[in-house]
Amino acid sequence: MDNNWIAAPSNSASESDLFLRFQAEWSAMDKPYAVLDLEVTDRFDDQDEITAVHALQVTPDGDIVAQLDILVRTRRSPPPWPEQEERTDAPVQAQKPVWVALALLRLRVFLGDRDVFIHNASRDMPFIEQIATRFKLKFSNRVFDIRPMAQMTWPGQLYAQRILGDYLELSREGQYQGTADDVKASLDILLTVRQLAQTRHAQRIESALSDQAKAKWNAPRFTPALCPICQTLHAFYPSIPFVSEVLELDEDGVEMPELIFFDDHVEIDCFLLCAKDWAAMSGGFTVVHVDVTDGLDPNAQILAITALSVNGVGQVIEKFEALVTSATLAPQWLLDKYKLSQAAFRERSLDLKQALEAILAFAGESTAFIYNEPQHLTFVEEALMDCSIASSMQWINVSGIAQFIFPGELTWGLQTLVGYLGIQHPEAALSLDALLTLKILLATRDEARGYHYRRITTTAPRLENGSLKEVRNGQVFCRFCQRHHPIVI
Repeated sequence: MDNNWIAAPSNSASESDLFLRFQAEWSAMDKPYAVLDLEVTDRFDDQDEITAVHALQVTPDGDIVAQLDILVRTRRSPPPWPEQEERTDAPVQAQKPVWVALALLRLRVFLGDRDVFIHNASRDMPFIEQIATRFKLKFSNRVFDIRPMAQMTWPGQLYAQRILGDYLELSREGQYQGTADDVKASLDILLTVRQLAQTRHAQRIESALSDQAKAKWNAPRFTPALCPICQTLHAFYPSIPFVSEVLELDEDGVEMPELIFFDDHVEIDCFLLCAKDWAAMSGGFTVVHVDVTDGLDPNAQILAITALSVNGVGQVIEKFEALVTSATLAPQWLLDKYKLSQAAFRERSLDLKQALEAILAFAGESTAFIYNEPQHLTFVEEALMDCSIASSMQWINVSGIAQFIFPGELTWGLQTLVGYLGIQHPEAALSLDALLTLKILLATRDEARGYHYRRITTTAPRLENGSLKEVRNGQVFCRFCQRHHPIVI
């Protein structure tokens, strides 16, 4: 068989930077790869046999996409594990064992052409080589050994993967259980070694950066900087301060992640508080604005409705405009806004019911966002009732969201908030107020998301050296959203 087992390079003082030392390993992890673990009888004689095969297919982000578990028939009964009663693998143990040649064939299909990482390859690879030779099978995948990487990362520790994984609290489920979890422990150790190697390399080169490069390196959203050591661009991160937070509890004693208590104040995580609003935007939505005769008058009339159809990334797809017939002359400010004469306004106007039916048809199944200035949403809801129009459309008040995210003494009228946020816009344009509402909505989402990302970055669990615990491709795991977010400080 082809011998593609790549042993770790020899140790030397000049190779203490593990990021540089294991470049081949990191390169193998930049594309889909596999992690393999064998269970063997451990009689420590020439009669040892494989009893089980466990393997994972892993993405470059470190996510498991498939798992293979095979029980292998042995010629002799394997000795019991000392902790056998505690290490139960019910789904695996329920399988029917297969002969070792068939197990290796299934493993070859599962691995494909992926590079393979094994914890203690010096023990496992001779078994595979022996079986491949005996049955004339080809096993040509490149193999990397995780154990020496762990030994260099945590000198003096025990290196059985479950013991090391439990010691470092790496398991995503809280604790490794059965033998099938050994391969998951191997993956978690591998990902942690890479993250620590990146962090330590970054700490090493940070002092060597020029002031200009260091300013770029420490930008709120980190951007790549040229490494003076290996002359490549890195997007690593300097040390990030840790912030301890205390969460409010609801009446059932369950943590409320939206409310964060500090010594002298309380903060609101609006990214979580308004999660349903952001979700409503993700698949496309509608922004609506209404012009009324006098927003403070309970008997005010709707004069015009403008709207925008927006995709999930905030791009305007289509515009809508409907002028509404008024019992009196249209006010001059409205004529100036739409650049119309009284006669042209009357000619283009629809009755209120037609205008409302038209905006509902335009919005379709999407959620409608409206800036409630003042009580515009109330006018729309009452007009729908007065016209006997049944509608299941969901309406969301943008000004209510904005007041959470931009608190202050100002009265948050549309134009006031536009000026406060420094939003640039043309002096006059069709659907201008709807466009400004959209820009405010996107600004509130960006601000809420930025706060949440900073919060998760500074409160994330840490490894023993103080670096972030779960970082993959420049993103840290969020315990609330159960997904990875960009690192932001």
